[in-house]
Amino acid sequence: MTTVVDTGAPEAAKRGADAKPKPREFDEGELAVSTMLGGFFTALAVADLSMDLYAGADEDMLAVRAGFLGWKAAAPIISQAMLVLVLPLPFVFYMIIRKEVMPLVGYTDDGRPLGAAMQYLRALGTLTLAMILGVVTTVITTVLPLEQQCAAGGDCADLWFWHLVVVLVNLALLVLPFLRYSAARAAEAPAKHS
Repeated sequence: MTTVVDTGAPEAAKRGADAKPKPREFDEGELAVSTMLGGFFTALAVADLSMDLYAGADEDMLAVRAGFLGWKAAAPIISQAMLVLVLPLPFVFYMIIRKEVMPLVGYTDDGRPLGAAMQYLRALGTLTLAMILGVVTTVITTVLPLEQQCAAGGDCADLWFWHLVVVLVNLALLVLPFLRYSAARAAEAPAKHS
C-alpha cells in the first residue's frame, strides 16, 4: 500500500510543469494601450474645443473656424490614423462583450459566480463599452453634422457644447483604465492569499 504525502507544494507544481498559469486580468499592456488611445482621442477632442473657445461667437472668426474644420475633415495623417483605430472597433466590442458583459449576466467560462472584486472589474469594463459606444454615436450623429454645417458657413453656436461633452467623456475614458487595472489587482489579491 502506498501512502500519499502532501508536501505542501503549490498547486501548479502538483499539476505538472506543463500547466499554464491563468492569464492576468487587464494587465500592464492593456493599461498602456488604453492610455495611449485615450490620450490620442482626448487630445483631438481638446483641439476641437480649443478652436471653439478661440473662435467664440465672433463673426470675424467664422472663416478661421471653417478653415480649421475643413482641414480637420481632410487631415491626411490624422484621418489615416483614425481609420486604423476605428476599423477594429467591432472586434473590440465583441471582445469586451464576451469578457466583461457576459459574466455580469451570469455567463462565465467556468460556471462559478463572480466575486465582488470581479463584479466591480466587469462593471468597469461594461461602463467602458457603454461610454465608447456613446461617444462614437454622439460624434457620428451630432458632432459631425454640426461641424459640416459650421464649415459650410452655417450656425456654430451649439458646437462648443458637443465638443465639451466629447472632451469630458474622453477624459472619463482616460481614467477608467486605471480604475480597471486597480480593480484587476484587487481581484488577484484574495487569490494570492488563499
